[in-house]
Amino acid sequence: MALRDGGLFLDSLEVLAKDGRYPEINGVPPACRGGPLRPALYFGLGRVPYTGTLRFGNDRDRTFHVDLFGPSTWMFRRVHEARIADGHVRSVSDISPKMARVRAKQPFSATTAGAIERMRKFVAELDRPIDNSNAPPLEERDE
Repeated sequence: MALRDGGLFLDSLEVLAKDGRYPEINGVPPACRGGPLRPALYFGLGRVPYTGTLRFGNDRDRTFHVDLFGPSTWMFRRVHEARIADGHVRSVSDISPKMARVRAKQPFSATTAGAIERMRKFVAELDRPIDNSNAPPLEERDE
């Protein structure tokens, strides 16, 4: 993401789609099709104004073990969410109370036991069926 002319623009993107669909963006197909636990990569997108949200966290609660994916948003005591439309920040809200509720539901452990339980839940989500209708034929996959 780049800040240009007072706006936020995507010039590259790494994304992991739950449904496994990776369409062209601004006429650019993904450089890597992605797969389970493997994101798709897009490069050279040009000036695509970003629309979506960005979360910013501060003051991480160190009682939770950080796994190889890095800290989750809920691990921070102070979290703000910026809503962005066409590259411009439209609003910023404090979602710290919401993240505190999520944090309260997590296995409370600074040891690996809590991280293992969170990873178990994550892997269980992966076992759900995924629509692979736009996945390449097996012979075209680079796995």
